[in-house]
Amino acid sequence: MGNTIGALVGVFQAEQQAKAMQYNEKVTKMAAAQEKVRAARIAEEGWRKDQAAISEGRAQFGAAGVDVTEGSPLAWEIDSITQAAMTKATVLDEGEANAVNLRNQAKLYKWQAKQTRTMSYINVGVAVVADVATMGMGSMAGIGAGGGLLMSMAGSKAPQTSFPSGTNVPVGPVQRSPGSSIPRINER
Repeated sequence: MGNTIGALVGVFQAEQQAKAMQYNEKVTKMAAAQEKVRAARIAEEGWRKDQAAISEGRAQFGAAGVDVTEGSPLAWEIDSITQAAMTKATVLDEGEANAVNLRNQAKLYKWQAKQTRTMSYINVGVAVVADVATMGMGSMAGIGAGGGLLMSMAGSKAPQTSFPSGTNVPVGPVQRSPGSSIPRINER
């Protein structure tokens, strides 16, 4: 009985752990969403700064009287725009990768919560079987005919169960007589 009680306490503890893991799952999902927003904000700020720098460079070329529609000023502008676009894409990709990692962590928390619960229930089942087996082997008379049935199902000789009147009754597998709905006990 002690194993079963301990396992039931374990179910309560596992439920608390599972709730904590579910909370972590929710927090991690929110962090993933925030990471995407953060990356988009940083990418957009960077893009604006890069565009401002390109516009400023174009203005400086124009003030100096340089034709920006051809030659090295045009190549500089194209390179600058390309670099700005690549920087924006890199920041967005890094944000998405971080968000994916966080979502995967959230899935792991969800899976761990489920496994924790499942294992606690399995532990209860094992503990009940262990307690029943302990009672069945240790004090057969204490559990009455159930222990005898357990022993007969295990293939050993059915024990004699003592009733208060002192009459010994053989306990064995229950069978029905042909054509009868009344079960009878086999005697060995």
